[in-house]
Amino acid sequence: MLASQCRSGVYIGRYTIVVDDDIDPSNLAEVMWAVSTRTNPERSIEITRWTRSTSADPAVSPYLKDQDANPSDLYTSKAIIDACWPYEWRQRAYPVVQVSKGLRKEMSEKFSDVLANIIR
Repeated sequence: MLASQCRSGVYIGRYTIVVDDDIDPSNLAEVMWAVSTRTNPERSIEITRWTRSTSADPAVSPYLKDQDANPSDLYTSKAIIDACWPYEWRQRAYPVVQVSKGLRKEMSEKFSDVLANIIR
């Protein structure tokens, strides 16, 4: 929860996703893979309500913005998504599959006609 309340995240950030160290947080595909495979929505998503926001936040009520609201009156909610293996399963976690550059190139060449229709 702390990460969702730091710096610019506190104002307009809606979602904070926490991942294990085997996931590159700057790689959206890896992060979404972790969300898709390691979360159980019932236990993995925490909603915080009445968190600070700013008048630049498009989710803040226009009524509040029109009233020249005090910045401390502007609130929103945030979601924190825990996309980590459950701690008690950490010894059973499967490693992330890595494809070598050579194999990726070989498969891209072999299936270029199929992939051309998928990847644009």
